[in-house]
Amino acid sequence: MIKTIENDAIYIKMQKDLVAPNISEFKSKIVDFLEDNEDESEDLDEVILNLSEIDNIDSMGVTFVVGLYKSVVKEGKSFRIEGCSDDIKQLFKLMKLDEFFDIDE
Repeated sequence: MIKTIENDAIYIKMQKDLVAPNISEFKSKIVDFLEDNEDESEDLDEVILNLSEIDNIDSMGVTFVVGLYKSVVKEGKSFRIEGCSDDIKQLFKLMKLDEFFDIDE
């Protein structure tokens, strides 16, 4: 997972599939990153989750994405996903998650 701050946004690029065995690792890394950059992240408007290297997502992965979205919105920031495969994009649309956040190609 690559976590950076770019152009007034927190940019998170996932490098492992969003499946149950990986979720607790992802959660702790994101929490640590946000805590370490708390002062800087307060001024940022958006969180971008890049899924370009992800081939698989399971129900725990979807729950992770929804939980991240809820946390971001609670902080008054916008959330979007970019770079996901057509299959993952179709899954998000089937679950109507595209009604809550943008899913870019």
